[in-house]
Parts: sequence; C-alpha cells; structure tokens
Amino acid sequence: MKREINAKARGLSISLEKLGRKTGKGLWKRLAYSVARPVRKKAEVNLYELSEAAGKNAGKTLVVAGKVLATGEATGKMEVACISCSAAAKQKIINAGGKVMGIGELLSTSPDAGKVVIIE
Repeated sequence: MKREINAKARGLSISLEKLGRKTGKGLWKRLAYSVARPVRKKAEVNLYELSEAAGKNAGKTLVVAGKVLATGEATGKMEVACISCSAAAKQKIINAGGKVMGIGELLSTSPDAGKVVIIE
C-alpha cells in the first residue's frame, strides 16, 4: 500500500529539493527528506533542547522538521523555523526575544545554508 503525503508537506519538500539542486548544498536535500517523512517519524523537539542547541550555534537559525514542544524554558534569543509549534512554546520563544517562523517563510528569505542548523 502506497502512503499519501500531506500536500503542504509535499510542496515544501519539492521546494527544498529544488533549492538543494540549485545551491548544491546537501543540507536542503536532507531537510527535504525529513519534511517528507511520515508524521509518526517526524521530530518532536522540546524547548530545553532548542535552548541548548542555540547556545552552541549562536547567530544561526534552528530548523525543526517537525513540532516544537513547550517543555523547558527558552534561555536566550533564538530564531526557529519549524513545521509546527505549540502555542506555549511559541509564546516562550517570543518572550525570550526570539522569533518563530515556518520553514516556507525561511525559504522566502533566501537563507545561507551556513547559517542554518537542522535539529532532530
């Protein structure tokens, strides 16, 4: 039985694949693969994990090919791009001076692959 993929996720995956071919950067192809995965295999990342990653990757955009959850605290300014984000997590990130956006929004800003980190 062939599985069906969400039309929005498929469109995003295609856009990421095209960007990967255009720029020659494997990061975009890897992200396209992660976005196209089944929901049960997508990443669920808590805020404390994002805060730790933000500390190690200062000045970079953290990309989650899944959902950001609110467990923990946002301990600094961070820029997060994700497929979905819980309301509580979004509020905590914004209160800490950070920014939350969709992966599609990230692509529209023409990001440099060197300033993007995939969090899984």
